Amino acid sequence: MNAFILHTSPLQARVWQKILQSQDWSASVLDQQNDLQKKVLVSEAENQAPDVILMSEGSANISVTNFCRWLVSRPTKIPLILLSKTPAQSKLILTNRQLAKAKGAYDLLPAFSADTIAIEAVKGLKCVAAATGEEKIQNSALMSCIVELKGEFTPPKMTAGTQTQTKAAKTKKVVRKFRGQEY
Repeated sequence: MNAFILHTSPLQARVWQKILQSQDWSASVLDQQNDLQKKVLVSEAENQAPDVILMSEGSANISVTNFCRWLVSRPTKIPLILLSKTPAQSKLILTNRQLAKAKGAYDLLPAFSADTIAIEAVKGLKCVAAATGEEKIQNSALMSCIVELKGEFTPPKMTAGTQTQTKAAKTKKVVRKFRGQEY
C-alpha cells in the first residue's frame, strides 16, 4: 500500500508516517508547497499512485472541497482521509466529521496527543485499512510503534543535575536591603 501524507504539523505527519510504516506500507510525507493534484497524476503515470491520501483539513495551498471534488470525478478512486488539527476530546470533531464526509472525504480523524496516541493510532489505522480494503493489521508491530511514539509526546526527563539546579533556583532566598539593613 502507498499513502501520501500532507499535514501542517510535522509531528502529526511523522506520527502518521511511522504508524503506516509499522504495517510495511509506503508512506510519503509531502511538502505543503506541493501541487497535490499534479503529484497524484505524476505518481499514477509512474505506476506508483497512492492508495490513500491523508491530508490536514487546514492545508494552506489546497481547497479541501475542490480537491475532494477532483478525486471523486476521477476514474481511479483514491480515498481522502482528512486529519483534524484538534485532538479527540474536542466536541467539534463530530460536526466537522460530518462536514468532511459531505465534502467527499472518506473520514475525518482527530489529531494525536499524549493522552490519546494509543487509541487514536488503532482507530486511525483501522480507518485507513477500511478505506483501502486492507484486511490485515499487524497488531504487534503497531503496539511497538505506539510505545515508541509515546516518547514523542512526553517532555524529556530531567537529569539529576538539572533537578538540583531547579530546586536550588526555586529555594533561593531573596534578601532585601534598605539603608544597609536586611529585612
